[in-house]
Amino acid sequence: MTGTGQEPLIRLADELGHLGRRLEAVGLELHRVGSAQALATVPPPQAAPTQPAAPSTGHTQPAPTRPAPSQPAPTAEGEPATA
Repeated sequence: MTGTGQEPLIRLADELGHLGRRLEAVGLELHRVGSAQALATVPPPQAAPTQPAAPSTGHTQPAPTRPAPSQPAPTAEGEPATA
């Protein structure tokens, strides 16, 4: 190759180097802005629950397929009414 054939490659390399430096600066600025926003939007710590949660077994109870048998309404004394 002659000297004139390498010139476009050198210019391209220089331009890519310049673009790389600009992208790095933009990336650093985005990190800075993102960190500032993350600090501004962190919710305050929540209080610990008063009762521990029941351990999850990963299984759920199936819904009942039949309604429960009906109970007679209690009387004023608190005992079921007899029919």
